[in-house]
Amino acid sequence: MINQDRMDQLTGDTVFFFGDKAQSIKGIEECGELIVALAKHLNNVGPVVNVLEEIADVFVIVGQLRVIYGAEQVDSIMERKVAALEKKIAEEKEAHSQRVHDGMGARGAFK
Repeated sequence: MINQDRMDQLTGDTVFFFGDKAQSIKGIEECGELIVALAKHLNNVGPVVNVLEEIADVFVIVGQLRVIYGAEQVDSIMERKVAALEKKIAEEKEAHSQRVHDGMGARGAFK
């Protein structure tokens, strides 16, 4: 795992030296490259290593975008999104348990 202090320093330096606009554009590029790598991999025309490389690039740039656009606001929104996902998963677990209890499969199809 990458040292968080190291990443925080690198993130701050990158934003300072290259600027908000350049790194925002870089974020667009990196997300696009991840989309392409995923599409190729899912269509069996690209290796998973390309997906892994692009995920790493996106993680690095997202840290920079978080700083550029407001870390506290991003963290607050993430907290809300995570809570909503936790609720959705809890509901899905309950529905799954009910389907299994009723003799149906995980997605509702009969066994």
